[in-house]
Amino acid sequence: MKICILSMQRVPNFGSLLQGYSLKKIIEDLGHEVEFIDIQENPDENRLLKDARKNFSFEYGCSRKKSHKIDKYIFNRIITKKRNKDQNHLMWEFQNRIIALNKENNKKKYDCCVIGSDEVFNALNETDWGFTSQLFGNVSQADRVITYAASCGFTSYSELPGKAKDIIKTSFSKISYFSVRDNNTLEFVKKLSDKEVAINYDPVVVGNFTEEANLEAGIDNLPDKYCIVYAYHDRINNEKEIKAIKSLCKKEGMKIVSVGASQAWIKNHLVITPFQIPEVFSKAQYVVTDTFHGTIFSAKYAKKFAVIVRPSNENKLEDLLEKLNIIDHKVVSINQLNDIYKKEHDLQMMHRIEKRERDKAIQYLKNAINGN
Repeated sequence: MKICILSMQRVPNFGSLLQGYSLKKIIEDLGHEVEFIDIQENPDENRLLKDARKNFSFEYGCSRKKSHKIDKYIFNRIITKKRNKDQNHLMWEFQNRIIALNKENNKKKYDCCVIGSDEVFNALNETDWGFTSQLFGNVSQADRVITYAASCGFTSYSELPGKAKDIIKTSFSKISYFSVRDNNTLEFVKKLSDKEVAINYDPVVVGNFTEEANLEAGIDNLPDKYCIVYAYHDRINNEKEIKAIKSLCKKEGMKIVSVGASQAWIKNHLVITPFQIPEVFSKAQYVVTDTFHGTIFSAKYAKKFAVIVRPSNENKLEDLLEKLNIIDHKVVSINQLNDIYKKEHDLQMMHRIEKRERDKAIQYLKNAINGN
């Protein structure tokens, strides 16, 4: 069959790119032809949520516009400016060469569309595309629509305006099979559809790109002993968090490196390809992250890691920590960072979870795509 994926594959971060690639690869391994289509904006629908959107800018301390001011981190920003540009180029190249994004795909017709993974149902999030019923099943490009590991992020049913709920309910009626990745999204779908809902893990959890990673292994600029800080650009900005990370790394002789997005207080920003994530995380002595996919990368590859949960991601991240049996890596207080560092992560347990959930994902996609 000709399958299209409707996801967030144009967002330039490792999680969005690898979840898109992993889902594409799984479906291709089932014998289908797979391409991506782009999210289509709908200004009329988007206006319905104009006053309902949530703002989590407080998580970044000062606004991002102010991040370019002259302060004690100005020289770090100068150093990392070119590295950020190089990193964005590698992500753009991955989008175009590896997962082959093409805006012309939206003009094509497909047998089936898979919506997901990622926060495709997060209607209250501020995004470039805004609220559009296409993400909830109104996909004109496909004869049938299913979802895989879709997430609402921080959006909940109770917070949506009535007209938006009606649009989503009508759009959901066009979806043949539902798969979500967290309990918040499960409850959301159940309130707007009477269809059965499967729970599947994110494609990055169940995906396997070991062969691709081996081909790009051998990074020659890794420090001998290092701690990864993996977060959105400048989101780890609280002085207590910075001080705690620096103190631990000094004590344990670890160099601090940022991966994925730079942090103003970190000089060393690693520029890597998405397929080099396994090597970088597996060789790290410690990882500190506050993102969903950063947590998955840590659980799959890292020996030791700590996860900071934010208000913007607590729904999906708390759920993930429970599902992967890594709740003891959650940072309740930044003062715990030293204690969490002492915990050895059970990678064998994680491998068992991967295998179990990969089998479930394959079976679900087989049945949903074929309409069994």
